[in-house]
Amino acid sequence: MENDGEQNKDDNNAIKYLEFNKDKILDLAEKHYENLLEALTDNVKDTAITDSYSNPTLGLPRSHY
Repeated sequence: MENDGEQNKDDNNAIKYLEFNKDKILDLAEKHYENLLEALTDNVKDTAITDSYSNPTLGLPRSHY
């Protein structure tokens, strides 16, 4: 089939592109991961601070009496 050769050529071009740009792609992925991790950490901190202001006894042991 004629399309098989064309598809194979496209696949080879895609593989070559990814191999050529592998380091750049990995660097971008790492930067995005670090940004997401920082944003999630900040979000958890902000939520914990907000919760502690709205419920100051949060985290204190409760009396069973």
